[in-house]
Amino acid sequence: MEIKYNYITLVALGNFNPAIVTPDFIKKDCGFGFGELTEQSPSFIPVVTRLQFEEILISVDLGRMELKETKVRDDLKTEVVKVFRSFYQVLPYTPLMAVGLNINCRLLFEDDRERGSIEKKIIIPESYMHFFGVNQVNVNENSLFMEEEKTWIASSFTVEDGEGLTRRIDLQRDMDLLIRNYNCEAGNLRESKMNRDIRLKCLFEGHEKFREEFLEFIKYLEAKE
Repeated sequence: MEIKYNYITLVALGNFNPAIVTPDFIKKDCGFGFGELTEQSPSFIPVVTRLQFEEILISVDLGRMELKETKVRDDLKTEVVKVFRSFYQVLPYTPLMAVGLNINCRLLFEDDRERGSIEKKIIIPESYMHFFGVNQVNVNENSLFMEEEKTWIASSFTVEDGEGLTRRIDLQRDMDLLIRNYNCEAGNLRESKMNRDIRLKCLFEGHEKFREEFLEFIKYLEAKE
């Protein structure tokens, strides 16, 4: 099986002021230099900011901030968590509802036999219960049913990790490959400041563990039974 990475993103939902997020703010206030700015949204549209650097895209509107890396390294090391953490330290009173980290990729197979073997394992809840060591998984499945045949199309698996973070793995069949989005989210951040701080700390400090977990899950899928 071959993995082709599409992007790594950090997405935050809340209330933002897009006009604040400028190249100078990113460099001087947040302390990050991403090199040459290759694209920028018009300054006369204050409700949307889009800054495209060589390796990272920063998009902000009134309800959403997204930091996206499209040049993904094989070890999955990323700057998006550091950038958002710095942003939040500068503007700690930004109202937040949820913050999530996503690894999006395509799974390519050598032949139908390998695809069938991986797909058989990746679409069943038992795989996630076993890998995460939990006794329940929330599943949403999209399948096409005919008289004597069922064709799987897509699934979403949600797992609570006990530390206030949620894993959500979305899968979709696309011809002979699978598109997979692996998400780790700190949600319900408006409940209380204490819960928000705890959950954000778990996300910020645990993103390396999340990266390793993603790679371990790939090994789990490829392991022979």
